[in-house]
Amino acid sequence: MNDTTFTTKLESPEVSIVVGSDGKKTLAEMSSIINDVKEIDNYDITAFCDIDWELYAEIRSWGLKNISLYATNVFAEIYITWWGEDWTSSGGDKEEKITIDASEDEWEVETCSEYCDIRGGASPTNVDIDFETKTILVSFNND
Repeated sequence: MNDTTFTTKLESPEVSIVVGSDGKKTLAEMSSIINDVKEIDNYDITAFCDIDWELYAEIRSWGLKNISLYATNVFAEIYITWWGEDWTSSGGDKEEKITIDASEDEWEVETCSEYCDIRGGASPTNVDIDFETKTILVSFNND
């Protein structure tokens, strides 16, 4: 058995943030880091992710049986800016940073690689971070 590990960096717009199934939940309901309970109306989200992943070759005496891709960990930094609200005493915008390390923060990392044709090369191309389910879905596609 051979396995190879990689780290791939992705950033917005390849990183999607889901804050609730109805799209109207506040980030404060999803993360204890943000204390203001306000609906998300006018905001900007920028996210950066480091994805640790493995290419695993399942080898038999007769040859190669299967090649699989698995995301093993995701480290994400999410920057949220609420625009045009009176968030601070000086009347400015509010900025928050959320850091997620899936290996330490009880997030579940899932992999979607079923549509990836390894013959064209492979790497993570999209990350969906769902605050409601605490799930991070890493998708692999060929470029």
